[in-house]
Amino acid sequence: MDLTKVNDGNYWYHIAPPNRCTFEGSETAQDWIAVDFGVKRAIDAVKIYFLEDEQKIAPPEKYEVEAWNGQSWVAIPQQRRMPQEPTGRRANVVRFAPMEMQKMRVVFTHRGNTRTGITELEAWGRANGPVDVAAPPAGNLALRAGNQQFPKASASFTSQFDKVKEVNDGVITFGQTPRNRWTSFESPNPADWVEIDFGEEKRIGRIELAIFDDRGGVKAPESYNVQFWDGKEWRDAQKQTKSPAKPIGGRLNEVKFERIRTSKIRVVFTHAAKARSGISEIFIWPQ
Repeated sequence: MDLTKVNDGNYWYHIAPPNRCTFEGSETAQDWIAVDFGVKRAIDAVKIYFLEDEQKIAPPEKYEVEAWNGQSWVAIPQQRRMPQEPTGRRANVVRFAPMEMQKMRVVFTHRGNTRTGITELEAWGRANGPVDVAAPPAGNLALRAGNQQFPKASASFTSQFDKVKEVNDGVITFGQTPRNRWTSFESPNPADWVEIDFGEEKRIGRIELAIFDDRGGVKAPESYNVQFWDGKEWRDAQKQTKSPAKPIGGRLNEVKFERIRTSKIRVVFTHAAKARSGISEIFIWPQ
């Protein structure tokens, strides 16, 4: 499932070259895709471009468009759909009265043994003048603003094509371009690490990794491990809980652990076979 294709501005329906996100392999009857705008937007239409292949991928039996009200997901009222039934290889348009929302999602009920796939998801609204850019989420301890010395990023190995300082600049790019990432491409090591030095002690309980995967020389790691500096040596963070359990590229991977106080933290990536690991961004949270 490649979430980078959901909102890259492109849609086509053939298999190669791929521009698709599918739930192939999902064991659940329902799945969903959510979009967080970062700030509230006045939205009045959603367009979904369903895939339709011969066997495994088909438009869903039905779908629901929902908005986040700050506490839970709620159905958007008075939806007008064209076409009425989910249809592949064309835009499925859902219109409704303008509604302010920061997050929206589409819940898909898969059709029989097939699984839903889309090539693009669009949200539309009427805007006058420039649209405000969402600010970076508050509280990220890894974010290096401006020319500050700390937090400072370093790595055991950095590809000649990439920059380790881009892992904490607040920018996520899962696609090939524009480049904004650290990778260990061409590293001779079976494992490599990325470190964030805060310059002072911080309390930490959660990390998010925007894992980069070009499906070639750089892939999601086989596994990763969070370690912290206790003043003398590196130690593993305790009670690490990861979601998803196995690292996946093109999305945020979250790890929670027993809260610690430390001046430095690092993530050790065990590479997948001959490929090497990479991330576009690291987020570090107090809890």
